[in-house]
Amino acid sequence: RGPELTCYGSLETPASLSASSIEAPLEGDDFLLGTCDALVANPERYRVYETVLPFDAKLLLALHGFAVAVLAAAAFAVPGGNRVFDHVRDFLLGLSFIGAFWLAVLILHIPRRVVRRSDAFVFDFLVISRTVPLVDVLELVVLRKGSHFLQLLQRWKVFPFGSRLHLFFGMRSSEVPRCVLLTRHFLGNFIFLLQDPVQFLLDNQNPLTLGATYRTVSMARMREGESLQSKALLTIPRGRVLKVEEQLGRRVLVTLPGGTERGWISYISTSGTMLLAREQNGSEPIAGTVGASELSRGGDGSAVEMGLLLHAAGAE
Repeated sequence: RGPELTCYGSLETPASLSASSIEAPLEGDDFLLGTCDALVANPERYRVYETVLPFDAKLLLALHGFAVAVLAAAAFAVPGGNRVFDHVRDFLLGLSFIGAFWLAVLILHIPRRVVRRSDAFVFDFLVISRTVPLVDVLELVVLRKGSHFLQLLQRWKVFPFGSRLHLFFGMRSSEVPRCVLLTRHFLGNFIFLLQDPVQFLLDNQNPLTLGATYRTVSMARMREGESLQSKALLTIPRGRVLKVEEQLGRRVLVTLPGGTERGWISYISTSGTMLLAREQNGSEPIAGTVGASELSRGGDGSAVEMGLLLHAAGAE
């Protein structure tokens, strides 16, 4: 199954899987479960992540719908009783039907929510659901620009960079961070944006390695306590080396070299961007990589780093 996975957040049971229960706050033991081992111990539990439709995708759908409406209106506006006009009307109606069908396909293949079970992802669409076993996942990655998607295809030799053919559910978007799930199958691949990408990242990658050396990839504010309302101690500049002692969600307790300063910082910003990178055997850090994703594996089955989005200006 791979390395153990730490999970921060709430899990739900199948009996509560409904639109209302997903939005309802959880209480008691359901509010916070320590690790994703709870998913293994109780396969009936799962984590739900709501997706969002990006603005550029909404704009594309609106323009497509407008074009279909114009074609249909033009077809009905063509006068009858003339053979040429009849052919024109039939042609316009045909185009409008094709456009309407394609619009329906676009809408129906956009995931509405993502469910993480102990052994699979479940993608809920408007009328159907698709289940992706974890053993079929090649890579789960968060992208910050379009070229990274092309690099993902190139790395796995997916067409046009190789002979493998993959169809992706979801809509390409310029908004970030975008999540991409690549699997071994032609139809089991997904592109999606989430309302809470931070929680998704925390739930689906290993925690940081305690005692390991990391380097800041942007400015990070150190505070006295784990709370963001605690006293600010100092601002750590980009490129500083530090060691991680403890982790609570996206907050980590770190110590600067020499032990002169010790406090809490965020290693993932509220927008899902990365503030730390792990040192790689004394070499330069690989930007945007933290821990190893349980779901991101090389062709030989070995765990590889999970690519994440970098933050340019620093955040909490």
